[in-house]
Formats: sequence, C-alpha cells, structure tokens
Amino acid sequence: MMAEFTKGEWEIQGQRIVGGEERHTNGRKRNKLGISSASYSNVIAKIHGDMDLEAPKANARLIAAAPDLYAACDLALHNEGKRWSEIKKVLVAALAKARKEK
Repeated sequence: MMAEFTKGEWEIQGQRIVGGEERHTNGRKRNKLGISSASYSNVIAKIHGDMDLEAPKANARLIAAAPDLYAACDLALHNEGKRWSEIKKVLVAALAKARKEK
C-alpha cells in the first residue's frame, strides 16, 4: 500500500517546497510576492543549488507540480467515462505548471 503524500497545493518558498492544508504563517504578513518569512509545518523538500540557475528552479517547479501531475495521471488511468479532451486539459495544465508555462 502506498503512503499518503501531503495533500493540498505545493509551492516554492525560496529553496524549499512547502505545502499541504496545514501550512501556517504564524501570523506573519506575506510580502508583495506572497512570500512569508514564517516557518511552514509541511516542508516537502529542500532544493540544493543556486536558485539563480535554471536547473535548480526547474527541479523546484517539477517537485511543486507533483500533486497536479499525480492527479492528471490518476485521471488518465481511471477516467470514469471522461472524454479525452477533458483528460488532456488536466494533463496539459499539470505539465504547464511543472514547466512554468501559462
């Protein structure tokens, strides 16, 4: 049986991937980019390397997109009567998040 992963949106916070429904900011305000200096209860991963370089940023985006990619794959495998066009939209959106495309 597979262990449950952290549910909820995952996001990049500096060199950390944080996420889950239990994130908190300890009452601290977020800056204009939406980043808080607070500790998070659910640090998923820490990215090593210079975040000014493209490879560490791409790795962080891929990890942050993992829940969306998982959901897209699950939908494709267990489509429950959904049309391919609907499944494709979910797959494309998940890949776009990982690739930082809009």
